[in-house]
Amino acid sequence: MQTAKAEIQNPTNANTQPIRLLLDTGSQRTYITENLAEQLGLVNGDEQEIKLVTFGSKKTKVIKTPSTALKIKLNNGKHLNVHANIVPDITGTIQRKPISLQ
Repeated sequence: MQTAKAEIQNPTNANTQPIRLLLDTGSQRTYITENLAEQLGLVNGDEQEIKLVTFGSKKTKVIKTPSTALKIKLNNGKHLNVHANIVPDITGTIQRKPISLQ
């Protein structure tokens, strides 16, 4: 997946944080972790219901997450206003197995 470095900002104060974005062109939403939202002091907004189906699963999982507003600093110095869902984690740990090239 593609990533990019960026700076995000709380729109109601001057709290900023450098981050690495994970760009998922197939996603229909924007997500931010609970930890980062707390560091920035972002305000929890309306709660939204999200239906998830993960790889290898046929069942839909329903979760409820708060939404929030934030700003992403662009290369030209301007800011883009973004709404994001606050979730516990974006990714998990993947166990890797060594591959024999023989």
